Amino acid sequence: MPPVLPLKDSARARIQELVRVLEPHFPEITTAWRARMFEELDLDGRAMAALERLNLGTGFGLCCKTDFSQFADNLRYYGTRLAKLNVDTRVVARALELYQSLCEPYLAALSPMARAEAISALETFNSTTFVSIAGTYFDTNEMLRLLCYPRWKQNSPRRTSPPYWGAYCRSRKTPLMLPWGSFCCGSQAAIRFVLRQRLASMSPLILNS
Repeated sequence: MPPVLPLKDSARARIQELVRVLEPHFPEITTAWRARMFEELDLDGRAMAALERLNLGTGFGLCCKTDFSQFADNLRYYGTRLAKLNVDTRVVARALELYQSLCEPYLAALSPMARAEAISALETFNSTTFVSIAGTYFDTNEMLRLLCYPRWKQNSPRRTSPPYWGAYCRSRKTPLMLPWGSFCCGSQAAIRFVLRQRLASMSPLILNS
């Protein structure tokens, strides 16, 4: 099933109108965003290119032509890339927050009500984007962990999880829970079967990105 962004029609219309208003200013906004990102964070070109595809101007407005279905595919692909590059989700949140802060001054000419609606649309876009990316991170890390675990376990019988997994768990603010329950519930074989089924639909993203 193709990914779908959980947005009401009214929210989609407001976001598309926001893109129309900001479109003439996207080149300046994106240039300023790149400069601030490189100033604040130590990121390489691959990570920056992927992060840029998440924002309102480049990702949604320019590359996806305000098509929400295409943007959902875009988020899934670049979310997988960012997970594989080990870019922290806090960096993703900061990238979206920074882009919003640079957009807001260009809304000053709108009426108070129109400006409030535009800022609300920006916040809705960012929160939906972040939730989608966080879900992709979780899926990618869970699938790769379970696929790599049996081979790793054979060579390291005294360890209970791959070394990188502990760091990943410590970086999370909430407990790691699968949608159908924790690893403490149910058999490992059943959980691995479900994840392999989910991996089948994502394999082109994981193998080719």
